[in-house]
Formats: sequence, C-alpha cells, structure tokens
Amino acid sequence: MKFSSAVLLRSVVFPLLCAALFAGCCGSVSCNCQNYRADALLFNFKPGSFTAAQLDTVLLVRSVYPRDTSTTTATGITYAKGDTASIVRDRSLVFTTPIVLDNAEPFAAVNGRKLGDSTASKSYRYTILVREPARRGRVVARYYIGRVQLRGQYEADGCCSCYRNESKQFTLSSFANGTRRDTLVDAHTPPGTEPRVTILRR
Repeated sequence: MKFSSAVLLRSVVFPLLCAALFAGCCGSVSCNCQNYRADALLFNFKPGSFTAAQLDTVLLVRSVYPRDTSTTTATGITYAKGDTASIVRDRSLVFTTPIVLDNAEPFAAVNGRKLGDSTASKSYRYTILVREPARRGRVVARYYIGRVQLRGQYEADGCCSCYRNESKQFTLSSFANGTRRDTLVDAHTPPGTEPRVTILRR
C-alpha cells in the first residue's frame, strides 16, 4: 500500500515535529518546586536545657526493620540492630542549627525506602542520644521518634512534575524523672514554607 506525501506528513512527521518542539520548550524551563526537605523532620534543643559541650556531638540511631513480637516484650515492638550516625556541630551553633532527619540524611536510603511510611507501624524508628562530652560519656537524655507517617504525591504542571508532602506526623517519646511522655507531633507545613522545627526539652 502506498501513502501519499500529505498523509505521511500528517501521520508521522507532524507528531514527531510537535514532540521535538515540546521537548525543546520543556528543556528550557527551570522548575521551582519549592519542596526542599518536604519530608524532613527537624529538631533542635531548648536553650538552657543542655550545655553546648553536651550538644556539639549528638548520636542518632536508626532502627531498620521493626517487627511484631508482642509475646516477648512489654511494648509489643522490638527492632533490629540499628544504624548509627554522629551529628557534629560547632558549639556556637548547637542551639540554632537543627538536626535533620530526611529520606537520605544522615542515613542512606535502603531500597528507596523513606524515613516514614503512609502506614505508621511500618516506618523506621529513630533515637536521639545526648551524652556527656567525655569520650563514650554517659547518656544524659534520649528521645525516640517513631511511627513516622508520611503521605505525599507528585503533581504535574506543564513541563514540571513536583513532589508535594501532604501529611507528616510522628510520635516523640521523651523521659524525665523516670516518666515516659509520648507526644503526637504534626510537622506538616505548606509548600514553599520553612520546615517546622520540633524543640526538644529536657
């Protein structure tokens, strides 16, 4: 079967030409998604709650794969051996520079897994440890960040496709005078605004 040049132009050449022009147009577009640290959790310490020497090096532990062992523990949850990271800051900045937990910071992402999940019980658990400044000093405070629940989606707008966080919650557990205190924290902020910083108190 023979095609006329006009049919060939309409059915093959014209769509390819349009696709090329559209790709060229998108190639010149700079996307401003305003989603920097969209999923991140930020923490800082209340001034006066600790000394700068206690906060210049803070230890973070990520418990990787929680599993249900309700028959063997009081809480019903145990955790596999965790990853650790030391957050080192200048002492002049420990009350102004937050500690950041993001999908790939300070811990590497595992198989694309985020720091939290849409199902809270499937998320990582994190521990923030504050210690005396001496090498391997005793722990003076610990905070647990668990049941991290993240929800978001990608939104397309012309040539750009941007991720939007729609929900960001977690449970913060702290200990004072032998008493555990659990607080549900809503850390979601609208796109284009600064991430919310959770203040840790002793």
